[in-house]
Amino acid sequence: MSALPSEKESAMTTPKVHELKCWPEFYGFIESGAKPFEIRKNDRGFHIGDRLLLREWDQILGQYTGRHCEREITFTTDWAQQEGHVVLGLASPALQEANDRAERAQTSAMELALKAGAADRRAEKAEAALAALPADREPVAWIPVADREPDKEGWYVVAIADPEDIGWETKVWWRARWDGNYWVDADPIEDGQPVTHWLEITMPATPSPSDRTQEGKP
Repeated sequence: MSALPSEKESAMTTPKVHELKCWPEFYGFIESGAKPFEIRKNDRGFHIGDRLLLREWDQILGQYTGRHCEREITFTTDWAQQEGHVVLGLASPALQEANDRAERAQTSAMELALKAGAADRRAEKAEAALAALPADREPVAWIPVADREPDKEGWYVVAIADPEDIGWETKVWWRARWDGNYWVDADPIEDGQPVTHWLEITMPATPSPSDRTQEGKP
């Protein structure tokens, strides 16, 4: 019997996707979940947690039919098999969909956390710019973008809602760059929230390389 990876070893291995041909007489049963296993030549280092990308192959025409599905390997054994072959237990379609949803949710949560961190840093920089203004300065009013846009290109303190209406404690202010036509380089814009107000307070022309790295910019 050939050696098979243990569950512990599988957990330590980065999951792989194995692309394999699948004959039409088997494909439909696998796709529906009626055939929850595959017997394959054990020449790819299959591990629990890996995925099989099964593509239906027409032996007569010698081409793919276009149908394909992915199934996660949930079990492996070579008991009572021909030498060099392995049985691969496959996740059911329902379990596969549940696993896919959980993976997508985890990825979305990570992306949201990264965006939230970048947005917090932008808000802190805008807040610092406001705090650095002279105490005896003349009051600076928020300017609705519907009234007018900046005359000069540059970085400004901006808001995605009227701070006077919803309260400053909500921290809706960011910094963004006016390129002469559009507001760019601001997380709220990337998230589909347009700039609604701005202050006639310019910030440094461009962020430092370290700032851009921290905010996920190249």
